Amino acid sequence: MKHIFTLFYDIFGKKKPRKDKCLFFMYLPDEVKLLIFSYLSVSELCGAAQVCKAFKALSGDDGLWRRFFVKLHTKDAPNARVCHSALVYGDKMYVYGGHVPDQMNYIRDVKNDFFSYSFAQKKWESIQPKSDSALPYKTEHTAVLYKNCMYLFGGYSGPLGYRDTAIYEYNFDTRQAIRIEAVGSLPPDRSAHTAVVYKDHMYIFGGWDGSDSYNDFYKYHFETRQWSEVSYQGPPPPHIRSHSAVLYHDYMVVFGGYGEENHPNGLYAFHFPTATWEEIKVPGPCGRSRFRMVFYDDNLWCFGGWDRKSYFNDLWRFRLETKTWQRIDAAFELHGVGQHSLVVHKGRMYLYGGYCSDSEAPHPGLYVYRLPATAMHEA
Repeated sequence: MKHIFTLFYDIFGKKKPRKDKCLFFMYLPDEVKLLIFSYLSVSELCGAAQVCKAFKALSGDDGLWRRFFVKLHTKDAPNARVCHSALVYGDKMYVYGGHVPDQMNYIRDVKNDFFSYSFAQKKWESIQPKSDSALPYKTEHTAVLYKNCMYLFGGYSGPLGYRDTAIYEYNFDTRQAIRIEAVGSLPPDRSAHTAVVYKDHMYIFGGWDGSDSYNDFYKYHFETRQWSEVSYQGPPPPHIRSHSAVLYHDYMVVFGGYGEENHPNGLYAFHFPTATWEEIKVPGPCGRSRFRMVFYDDNLWCFGGWDRKSYFNDLWRFRLETKTWQRIDAAFELHGVGQHSLVVHKGRMYLYGGYCSDSEAPHPGLYVYRLPATAMHEA
């Protein structure tokens, strides 16, 4: 093996690769070639792809790239921000709102701008809704997708504080934005909550009002525009904020957050058909808030966050079938990040913005991570 690495250095350690040794290298078994390529950095893999067609095919192997969060170079990117929302509709990611914190990390400069990112063109575009009134200033809010519309709820709204409990609808097809004054049993004002869509309802859980954290549970019916409180059985998650929740078939899965019990690290699953909460107690990542979690191919993917002492840059996968956590070795150039957004599109996980512990300020970067093709593949 030592001689193979010496040969590999002799190939790549020169400005012009030796064609004779490149040819010899190609006679090695594929698994050996991929093992050697696995020692390359992102820039070295990109360089290898320029050597020849065979090297380009090797350097494009998904297994090699699942070791990295790769920073994308894009056009017209939004300004750096934290606590914005992001979702995917069609072939684009849509980013809304957020804020820029001050030096003490308190909320300042709340935003109401709206952007789309084209995955194919790797280009950002500023969106101006076709309506008389602009979308509100929002941070620590939620945004969900139902049919062809984005629905915003809650959050901190600058001068209005937490008092804006209206729902805002943006139609992607018509580019119209409207304010909805819903009826029924309205939830108290809040931010740093979570929201998921199940059938014709948006379900929100937790959050806080700037003073106290919640563990109440409400649903909003999109067709009737009516709120109601959710009745349930079993112990719910504790009072938490800045947690994460995702939809998994007939379940809403909640993890993390901060509240009266500090940083709980248990998973909670709510089963919609039976309206029952269940706590899943398994060893995994430490308790944290300000992270993000997404669902892909029967796995939960959890990245970043903080525990009120340190920010993290670790990636975890929770296998829903076996109910086990696994830490994934994935290089990320920032040593810690939180209050970012995380979305999935065509087997890729995209991380945008958030607070960077290295610079102690928001960062404007967009990163992509290649997810395994199936749940049976190791990252």
